[in-house]
Amino acid sequence: MIEYISKSAASKQVNLSGIMMSLASNIICRIGFGKRHGNEYEAISGRSRFLTFFTEIQASPVGFFVTDYFPFMGWIDKLRGMMRRLEIYFQKADTFYQELNDEHKDPNITKAELQQEDIVDVLLQKNLYPGMHSGTANADLAIANLLYEFVWETPPGMKSQDLDFDSLPGIAMHKKNFLFLQAKYHE
Repeated sequence: MIEYISKSAASKQVNLSGIMMSLASNIICRIGFGKRHGNEYEAISGRSRFLTFFTEIQASPVGFFVTDYFPFMGWIDKLRGMMRRLEIYFQKADTFYQELNDEHKDPNITKAELQQEDIVDVLLQKNLYPGMHSGTANADLAIANLLYEFVWETPPGMKSQDLDFDSLPGIAMHKKNFLFLQAKYHE
């Protein structure tokens, strides 16, 4: 991540939102599934299958379903296409989880190919995962490195008052618009 920002720092603005999403995606994939799902460019540009899938899943439950309040009027949700969209999300989730399960149960795949033991392995052996809080520690470490390595400034022509802090609806808070900042080395 630092290397990627270093290459971009002198020449252009840095999409900090995309970089942090990439980092989170890679941490989740490594801890949860034992491997990366896509490279840095794919995750930053939003082309990562994993990142796209989970962004869609996080946004899905916040839609207003009439059925939740008036069960006898569920036909309205079907008419609006909400039920079909929910079915598609569940089908994608089932396919994704089945692929993970099959991959971990495949006797021809070694742990070296999966890069490490992960949460899926632990869950398939029915014990608690001891590293549950490592995500927060990793995020803290990443932010500390970013602050230590670079001075962050708004792009030319932009003031700090112009920064947009609007968020998208969903289970997790994501910025509505990407955060672009200028990264410069400490002098």
